[in-house]
Amino acid sequence: MDHRQVTLVRNCWRENSVNRPSTDFICEQIKELMTSAGHTNLMDHLFAILEDHTISLEQEVEDRSKELMEEKKKADILLARMLPRCGW
Repeated sequence: MDHRQVTLVRNCWRENSVNRPSTDFICEQIKELMTSAGHTNLMDHLFAILEDHTISLEQEVEDRSKELMEEKKKADILLARMLPRCGW
């Protein structure tokens, strides 16, 4: 994240409303940040962020699913060792 974005967000969260930036200033800063990042429109920027987030989440789900399957196999092996064998 660009340090200018962090600064803008922090300024918007100031406790005293007099010290917060105006809406016009915020819009101007966002436009400058988007232009410097190569984004010409807000929706393109939002979709790019969402796409990155989606890819990250998909990878996280895949990793967690693999971990779950490994743990399930371990639990099945342990359960098989603990239960008596059926001699029917």
